Amino acid sequence: MPSVRLLSRPDCGLCHEFASELARVFGRRVAVEIVDVDREPPLRLRYGRLIPVLVDAESQPICITVFDRDAVAAWLARQPV
Repeated sequence: MPSVRLLSRPDCGLCHEFASELARVFGRRVAVEIVDVDREPPLRLRYGRLIPVLVDAESQPICITVFDRDAVAAWLARQPV
């Protein structure tokens, strides 16, 4: 199963909505690790003002700020089976 990281903050309402929508649409097709962006300084520097951000295993962004079903679907289609 492909895996992604959702860069978030505990008090971020938009992040919670993003995570819920991601789980609802792709929950059985992708493993999601929710990461507190403030606990990883390099990620905080790069994405701290843009959260929520969905990144792949190489920390390349898939979606920034807004859940984009089409972007996630396109990313999933490029993953090995």
